[in-house]
Amino acid sequence: MDKFGGYLPTLLFISPSGLLWFASRCTCFLFFGREVERFLGQRAYIYLYSILLLAPALVLTIWGLWQPAGLAGSPALHFGIFVAFATIYPRR
Repeated sequence: MDKFGGYLPTLLFISPSGLLWFASRCTCFLFFGREVERFLGQRAYIYLYSILLLAPALVLTIWGLWQPAGLAGSPALHFGIFVAFATIYPRR
């Protein structure tokens, strides 16, 4: 068991940024993204990726007019792909 109590995959999405964490997120994205693309098809996957890339930035820009907030970026995008994978393959 690792020093995080066995919760390393979840920790990848909430940990501080850095080169090691970015590489871990990209590796997870490679494996999860490939399976999601295989299930949805290339065109639908590109739409999903675009929505996950643009929607948080747009929502937070509008929300930021009233209250400063920051959540968009690579971690949010990779987490969205992970959620899609977990929804499609709940027993994996």
